[in-house]
Amino acid sequence: MKQRYWKWSPLIVGMLMTAHAVRPEETGKTPSSYAPVDIHESFSKIMIRMAAAKPEVMKRHMALLEQRYDLTDRPAKEATMSKGKRLQQGVRVKLPSGVTWNELARLTPEQIRDRDLFPAGFQPLPQGEFMGCPDSRLEAQSAADRHRFVSHPG
Repeated sequence: MKQRYWKWSPLIVGMLMTAHAVRPEETGKTPSSYAPVDIHESFSKIMIRMAAAKPEVMKRHMALLEQRYDLTDRPAKEATMSKGKRLQQGVRVKLPSGVTWNELARLTPEQIRDRDLFPAGFQPLPQGEFMGCPDSRLEAQSAADRHRFVSHPG
C-alpha cells in the first residue's frame, strides 16, 4: 500500500512546484486584464480604460508594423483569395537600411548576427504589450526570443 503512494509522489511534488512557479506576480501596478484573473475592477471600468487606451496602442502597433514591413497596397494581377479578393505580391519584410536581399544572401549566419542585419520582420511581435502584459515579462520574453532566433549553437 505504501509503495503505491510513493509511485505518485514525484508527480504530485512536480505539479505543486509548477503551480507555485507559474503564479502571477503581485506588482501593485495599474489594473490589468492580463493577470491575475481575480479582477477587482468592474467590466465597465476595464472597458472604459481600454477604450481610452486603444488609439495610443494602435498608433504604437502601426508604427511597429510600418517599421518592420512594407504595407503598401500592391495586389497581384492574377492571384486571388477564395472570394475574389486580390492577394498582395512581393516581399513585405523590410531589410535594415543599406542592405539588399542579394547582399544578405551572400553573408553567413554569423556575419548576419554579428552585424545585426537579421530582418526585424522575421522576429516575433511583442504580443503581450497589447494585452496589458507587464513590461518585465515583455522584456524577459523579448530576450528569450532574441536568443532563440539569433544565436546559432555550433
